Amino acid sequence: MAPQLRKRFNDKRIGELLMERGIIGFDHLENALRIQRDQTSGEAVSSGDILTQLGYAREEEIIEAFLMQYSVPYLPLNNYIVNQNAIAAIPHSVARRLMVMPLDIMGRNLTIAISNPLKHKGLDELNSITGLHIQPCIATSLDIAKAIELYYGVIESPNWEGNYVAGN
Repeated sequence: MAPQLRKRFNDKRIGELLMERGIIGFDHLENALRIQRDQTSGEAVSSGDILTQLGYAREEEIIEAFLMQYSVPYLPLNNYIVNQNAIAAIPHSVARRLMVMPLDIMGRNLTIAISNPLKHKGLDELNSITGLHIQPCIATSLDIAKAIELYYGVIESPNWEGNYVAGN
């Protein structure tokens, strides 16, 4: 069974919510939407990701706006103790590629941390790999990367040339 996000609380888009809160201006949103619309190759990038990449909003602000839209919990991972059975359910290479952190297994439910749960393709893949119902929660990309490093033991980090190499 593919994971489903719960019904939206708010019909406003991320950009609208950020503008209402005074985090971005209309010109910032228009620029991000233009960049998103002009993308011609690769996987689609969300407007939230673009706003973050351009420095218009912090990832935490995007997450807060997302939480205003959906009933997906936010979970800071810095003090979370991860269930070892959850880690065993998702191979390291998959966790790293999808940037997800398995957190807990309860019955047939696997709770994971993901920075953007709207990326259904990754959630569907996890469902296929594990055979479990995937329950996403939101965490920052940095928290997820740190947790992968801590629990799996290896993380990739950019070296001075911008290439990715295994860390310590």
